[in-house]
Amino acid sequence: MSNTGKDNFTLERINQLIAVLGQNTPQARQQVDAANYDWNQPHYFDGQQTQMLSEFAIQTAIAISKKLGQLLQGQFQSKPISTQQYYAAKFIQQACENTENNYYLVLNDQNNKACGLIIIPSVTATQWLTQLLGDSEKKEDSKSKLSQLESSLLTDIAQNLAKTTICSNQKLNLKTLEQPISEDFTLDLNNCEELCQIIFETRQKDSEQSIQIHLVLPCSRMLAVLGDTADKGASTPQQNKEAMLEHINEIPVSSTAKFACAELTFEQILTLQSGDVLLLNKKIGDPLELIIHGQSRYRAQPAKYEGKLAVIVTEAIQE
Repeated sequence: MSNTGKDNFTLERINQLIAVLGQNTPQARQQVDAANYDWNQPHYFDGQQTQMLSEFAIQTAIAISKKLGQLLQGQFQSKPISTQQYYAAKFIQQACENTENNYYLVLNDQNNKACGLIIIPSVTATQWLTQLLGDSEKKEDSKSKLSQLESSLLTDIAQNLAKTTICSNQKLNLKTLEQPISEDFTLDLNNCEELCQIIFETRQKDSEQSIQIHLVLPCSRMLAVLGDTADKGASTPQQNKEAMLEHINEIPVSSTAKFACAELTFEQILTLQSGDVLLLNKKIGDPLELIIHGQSRYRAQPAKYEGKLAVIVTEAIQE
């Protein structure tokens, strides 16, 4: 390598080097707004299905208002305040951590298999029982056990509400059995099963106090209501894996064939001229390194293919 001396270490040379380095400065990326994707929540329904689900919830709320008016001798206004999707594991955890009593009525499919729930929170049960029994001091302790009469009355209300919900859309293919309401639910749920929970808020006319009623069904069963006959729940873990791999295989990955390298001082870089010879760190015939996303993964030999430079992979680099 030629050496023209330190007198070439001039301001002009420094400016040239800075200009070259500046060309590699990454440009500022354009800011892109993106919605957070919560992997802990299922995303079973698309936008159109979600809208249809909201319409179903509104129609069911109207039917609930009418039925409560008949059962409790008053005028009621109901509306859906929440429509959410949960994995069964989270739903079970919330039920176990709930410090207040909830009362559950199990919904069955046409094969008498338990598949859904009507949930009556303790505050709701207390208000209904107070209204029916005429006891203004009724159930101030929400954790106290129901008497046989109270359990019978609450079961009757829950059964009627369940039938009303079922009748509001026959496509659900559900039915209720003659069983009492319970403080425990006996659904056989897989932790990964996707559930849909609709919470209805209802209040008596001219009353400021509102109460809630919950409907919980598998997302797959709600598809009948949403006009989709496809069985999304039928996909197996292997099918999901294959679908993910199909997308992953299309992701572009950068690769670089590294011939060799040499270490120079800053002064030597500034004095490089056309015709200079650099001594590299490899011998002729040594394999090249094939670098994948910044890491050496393979060794290769230089080659040529269809008039272009190429490499032939000879071995994988074991980590």
